[in-house]
Amino acid sequence: MKSKEISELICDLNWNSPLKVQENAVKLLSDRNDYSIRLLLQPLDKTHWENSAKVLYRKGYQEVKSITLELFSWLQDINWPGSVIIRDLLYSYPSKILADYLEQVLLNAVASDDEEWIYNLCYFIDDKVGVNDFTNKSIYKIYHMYKSEYENL
Repeated sequence: MKSKEISELICDLNWNSPLKVQENAVKLLSDRNDYSIRLLLQPLDKTHWENSAKVLYRKGYQEVKSITLELFSWLQDINWPGSVIIRDLLYSYPSKILADYLEQVLLNAVASDDEEWIYNLCYFIDDKVGVNDFTNKSIYKIYHMYKSEYENL
């Protein structure tokens, strides 16, 4: 039997596909390494995102670390399919490494004046990252300020 092309497997991630087809696509994409992991960054449309996030989660930190900054964009809206799975994947990172990426992402979110994204980062990251994990303490202050505001909502 000829193996499916990567593009077909990504199409099979659609939550409207039969459950067995979805599960097979998640398994095969998780096991294969003959494609760019970037293809799984919120592919096609939202009906594919939850299963794509499952594949990324199964791949784990070592295989997805090259797309970490892009993974944070999944947290711009906590209602997006797969956002909780991506949060759990990010939780698997060592705290110091996560903080390094979080610093960059917070700068981007602040620069784009995206308060929802900042609040979501505070919600998703929560207590995983502490002040000692941040290199840039002023970024931690921004994070802490928004986190405090978020908790008081």
